[in-house]
Amino acid sequence: MSEIGESFDDKVFTQEEYSRVEDAYVEAILLFMQEQQIEKLQLIEYENHQNYQTDKLLLENKTFYNKEQVSSLIRLILREEIWGKLVYEKEMFVHFGYDYYMYVGLQEESKQALDFIPDLGLFVEKYTSPYI
Repeated sequence: MSEIGESFDDKVFTQEEYSRVEDAYVEAILLFMQEQQIEKLQLIEYENHQNYQTDKLLLENKTFYNKEQVSSLIRLILREEIWGKLVYEKEMFVHFGYDYYMYVGLQEESKQALDFIPDLGLFVEKYTSPYI
């Protein structure tokens, strides 16, 4: 979010493009959760250096959040308001890089989600999260 208005490859990164990608990230995570039958994710390694607070969520390390709350957490992390990792036991993890990348790990492959994610305008590639 802090790079909105900057140019990359001679193209200005706009608020509209940021919002499109943010929405796609949220939709992708919710799709993975649905396909894996995961109803909640836990926030771990939570950091809040700017003392960000919201009335909508109680932000605490090692707290579980439902899908609606996970959507809000993803947005807060991507907007650099807070930082943390989202996990569900050994079944799923979601890490976000400072480079606006999202890393998802799953115990079982999500074929349907992986097939749909390019339709969201996102790229999928096998890669080990640098945040493990």
